[in-house]
Amino acid sequence: MATTIREYFKTEHRQKTLAQEACMWLGFTFLAVGIVGYVMQSMQIMLGSQQISRVHDVMRAVFGVLALEMSMAKHSVITERFSFGAGLILAFSGIAGFIIGQAGHNPVLMGFTSLGMDQFFVRVNLLKIEFGTIDHLLHLFAGAVLLISVLPARFGLRAR
Repeated sequence: MATTIREYFKTEHRQKTLAQEACMWLGFTFLAVGIVGYVMQSMQIMLGSQQISRVHDVMRAVFGVLALEMSMAKHSVITERFSFGAGLILAFSGIAGFIIGQAGHNPVLMGFTSLGMDQFFVRVNLLKIEFGTIDHLLHLFAGAVLLISVLPARFGLRAR
């Protein structure tokens, strides 16, 4: 039976592992960024502005929900495996973005820089997803946090 939010936040609940804490905070962050990005893009579309990929924001929100769910797993091993796998994927996508990214026009940067140019811009035309330098840095940071959060369990420092 799935753990309810009320059961999870009871004061007598077991001590959370570092991987569960990392999943919880990154889950909240990714969910918030995904929702805010989706809403802001919807407002830009209504105002007649250029449409940026909504798929990326949906992916962020889905990852946030998955990470939150993993943070509430009954067994910390499940959370650690998710953290390790998701950390590898995020770190790899961040590194790959810097390797294959090319200078290009990033519509997200239009409000922050005069030209909206991004040195490491990647566009996946099949899914209409755009990744810029900010995305690569976010992916690297989140991947590193998730991978580091697994280290205590790997060295036998698991809470009982």
